[in-house]
This record gives sequence, structure tokens and C-alpha cells, in this order.
Amino acid sequence: MPFVKGQSGNPAGRKPKKQDKQLIDRLTPFDDEAFKQLEVSLKAGERWAIKMFFEYRYGKPTQRIEQNGPSGGPATIDIRVLPGPPIPTSEDDINEDIQP
Repeated sequence: MPFVKGQSGNPAGRKPKKQDKQLIDRLTPFDDEAFKQLEVSLKAGERWAIKMFFEYRYGKPTQRIEQNGPSGGPATIDIRVLPGPPIPTSEDDINEDIQP
């Protein structure tokens, strides 16, 4: 669709904060149950439960990944150009390929 001056490109827009708050309010009763389950898991020696709880509750922390070259030095990029058909240099060359 083309852009129409004076008309919103995103008519639905961002949902109001009220809807977010309503969702949080509906999920809050489950917090007590989640904490009970977490306590049961920890008492059973399931230490992974605390990690999973925090990852689902607050999100995983950003993981940093470094790309290094050999011996920790800078990474190198090897670009290879493969031979191919000649590149057209004029309009006649282009039209030559199109003609039946």
C-alpha cells in the first residue's frame, strides 16, 4: 500500500499500558504457586530449577559471543570471486540477451 499523507501507517498502534497491566494482574496469582514449586524443587536438590525460574521470569541475560581468528587474533575474511559470464557494458549488450 502506498503511503497516504495524514494517515497513520500503523492504525492499530501500540497496545495501551492498561492491557499490559491487566495481563500482569491475571498472572500474579500464579506467582505464589511458582514460588511453592521452586521451593519444592530446591529441597529435592533440583538446582536447575532456580536458573529456569529466573530465565522464564526475567529473561535470559544477553550472551556475548566473540569471533576471533587463530590464536585469539583478529578474524580474517577470505573473499573469492568466481569467474562468470561477462558483465554487459552497454544497453545493446543487455538487449542482445533479451531478444528471441
